[in-house]
Amino acid sequence: MNIRPLFLCLTALPLYGYDYEPEPGGWRTIPAMLTAAQSGATAADEMKEMLHAGADPNARDVGGYTLLMIAAGHGNPEMVRVLLQAGADVGAVANDGSDVFHCLARGMGRQSTYSPKRQRELKELAELLIATGAKPVRHNKSCLTPLDLAACHTGFLVEPLLQAGAVLPCAEYKGFREEMRYVVLNGGLSVLLRHGLEPGLRICGAQTLLQFATELRSVAAVRILLAAGANVHEVNAGKCLLGYTIKKGNDADDISRLTIARMLLAAGADPLQMVGSGDSKDTVLHSCANIGDVELLSLLLQGRQEHVDVRDSHQNTLLHVAAKIGSAEMVRLLIGAGADVNAVNQDAVAGGLGGFSVAACAAGSSKEAVAKLKMILAAGAAFDEQAQKNVMLRAAQTGKADVMRYLLSLGVSANLRTNHDIPLVQTATDNLNPGVMEALIAAGADVNAANNKGLTALHWAVQDSANEHSMRLIRLLLDAGGDMSVKDVYGRTPWDCALPEMKEWLRRR
Repeated sequence: MNIRPLFLCLTALPLYGYDYEPEPGGWRTIPAMLTAAQSGATAADEMKEMLHAGADPNARDVGGYTLLMIAAGHGNPEMVRVLLQAGADVGAVANDGSDVFHCLARGMGRQSTYSPKRQRELKELAELLIATGAKPVRHNKSCLTPLDLAACHTGFLVEPLLQAGAVLPCAEYKGFREEMRYVVLNGGLSVLLRHGLEPGLRICGAQTLLQFATELRSVAAVRILLAAGANVHEVNAGKCLLGYTIKKGNDADDISRLTIARMLLAAGADPLQMVGSGDSKDTVLHSCANIGDVELLSLLLQGRQEHVDVRDSHQNTLLHVAAKIGSAEMVRLLIGAGADVNAVNQDAVAGGLGGFSVAACAAGSSKEAVAKLKMILAAGAAFDEQAQKNVMLRAAQTGKADVMRYLLSLGVSANLRTNHDIPLVQTATDNLNPGVMEALIAAGADVNAANNKGLTALHWAVQDSANEHSMRLIRLLLDAGGDMSVKDVYGRTPWDCALPEMKEWLRRR
């Protein structure tokens, strides 16, 4: 029998997302969202006539959706009642694993609000299906139950489904994060919690609901979960709860995230909680400093000034981090909060100095280095010979010519040597920093100064390939009086140490 009229009856209802495609060799279908040609009551009457004439109440479209599923998805109790009376199978399953309850719950997603009358109709529809003995417990191929889908929207179908045997998500939520996003944001969360949903539920085995709500910047959901007793100390993949309030690159909602941070702190969240893995662990405070989140860092330190010198796994204080990669504003905040400007970390490249000072970290910064260094020195950072070595070494290692010029303008000697007895000109050469070399030479640095093995800056410079930076360094050294005949403790001159390509370039020079 031609089943096209049956589907025409259904398409007389408002369509919310079901696209019917032609069966092989059969009728051509009606595109989704076609304006209804008839009222629901009239369509139901026509359906009765065709069913009475022998039409199959379990006819399916090419997606495996039965007439009953489609009618439920459109939310028309009268059409569902007609099909049930004709023997429609409430246990039928579509190709994607969905049943009639999935279709009912999914159809709700086509509207953002429902009038009281419409809510009553949909509840009536659910009761019609439940009265058949069908249970809304099936997982479709996306691991979603009808309850998952119902909770994504207004939540008013959650209670009828639970009463009919639907099971709350437990242990780990296996569905899509996007579905749970709607649960958190659209009102279903409070209903589920009221019926016993565990507030510590993890989504896809990862984030807790509270972490997810925090990441979504949902103040209302966070408040609901905290009231339900959600744990503020849970960690996911090395990230603690307060870490989700740290500013993201495209995060413009400072009011919500800072409000959430205040709520979490009031609930006992610890800004000193160590997060990360292996040997690299930071506190939330350090993470704020790393990201440059001045607003959150300021909030976390309010009334907690004793935390300002907390250290990470590499013994960096917050001021070390801010001096290295943060802004001048963050440095100013931390100094104002009483941070120790003379703290030293355990950096492995500190050249025998035992670690870098805060001032040295600022000297090697790629952001507002001179401005930060001036603030740190003005706040009382030590600037004796050892401190000068620390700062000058870092500027030479990182190629910060502007910092080097500033330090030299303060009267620091261009001939300082590290604790490993290495001249600064050699450090500048090792790191291919012509700009730093120019500043040192202009301040009177001895370009022939040797280390404890007799190696000069030229010995090192000629061992590099003949590239733009190395050739520029060698020109600077030779023009400043660099001596190619100086021998190291093994009797080698710079010429002896030079690579073949560098010797060829020197011959042509």
